[in-house]
Parts: sequence; structure tokens; C-alpha cells
Amino acid sequence: MDHQDVRRDEEIRHRRKIPERITHNDTKFNNFGVLNNNPAAPTGASQQWYDWIYKRVTENVSYDKIIEGVVTGVSRVPGESYAEFCDYMTKAVKGDANYADRPDMPYYWARRDFNKPEERAIGFAYAFLGIRIQCAQCHKHPFDQWSKSDFDDFRNFFPFDRRPNNVGTIFPATAARA
Repeated sequence: MDHQDVRRDEEIRHRRKIPERITHNDTKFNNFGVLNNNPAAPTGASQQWYDWIYKRVTENVSYDKIIEGVVTGVSRVPGESYAEFCDYMTKAVKGDANYADRPDMPYYWARRDFNKPEERAIGFAYAFLGIRIQCAQCHKHPFDQWSKSDFDDFRNFFPFDRRPNNVGTIFPATAARA
């Protein structure tokens, strides 16, 4: 490595530690479509979401690992009983525990606008794939890649209907494939 490459690497390491850069990247990540100005729950959950992301950005966790923690997020960690989970969450809400220390963030899937599989597919495609697929629910645009059949297949990755009285309901197309 020559002198210029060494200076560049030093500058990159320095800039990664600047608090403004961390805050900027954290805010950008939170706003790019994951939260979409629609928090999963009241302000406490939004703050936990923000703290969880902020911790990972400050620790320079790669984006693929952050996304993995969001997409595969579950409420309880492996081996944690329901009572232990409730105790931890009570402490987190009171401020006696730091939710950011949890390994993943399940709040993405708890959003109010993610009750139906269609909503989950549209939100996921926009937030994590950077594409809008709403129109493909009904029809295919002449110059669009997504057909209605493609949308239906993609929707089936998110099979559960979480509306009240439909908890655990699997879409007929998904049940037929199972």
C-alpha cells in the first residue's frame, strides 16, 4: 500500500467515528422505508427501534447484518421463556434494561399497516428491495417487470393474515402449496 492509500484508510476510519455521520446514517436508515412514519407502537417502541439501529450503526455493523436482525426478528431469543421475556420487556419499558442489546428487532413486522400479506409484501419490497409493486396486485403495466402472478407468488412469502379474527389464517394459495 502506498502513502495515499494509507491516508485514505485513516480518513475513512476517522469519518466512521464522527457522531454526526453516525446520526446521519442512523436517521437515513430509519427513514428509508422501514419505519415509514408509522411506528409499530407508541413512542416507547419507536425509541427502542431507533436505539437498536443506532447501536448497530455506531458499532459499524454491516447493513446486511442489520437487515437480517430486522427481517428475521422474533420477540423472544432462543431459550428465553415467556416469563423471562415479559420480565425483560417490563424492565426495558421502565428504562432498567436496554432493548438495543437484544439480538434482533421484531417491530418491523408489528407495524399497524402490515396486517394482510399484501401489505407485508408491498412494504418489504419497498423497504428492502427498493421497488414498488402495488400496481401488480391488480394488473401488469406494459413496461413493468412485475405481473399479477409474480405479485401473488411474492405475497405468499408472507402467508399470515394478522387482522383481528384472522390470526394465523393462511392464504388459500399458500395452503394449497403446503
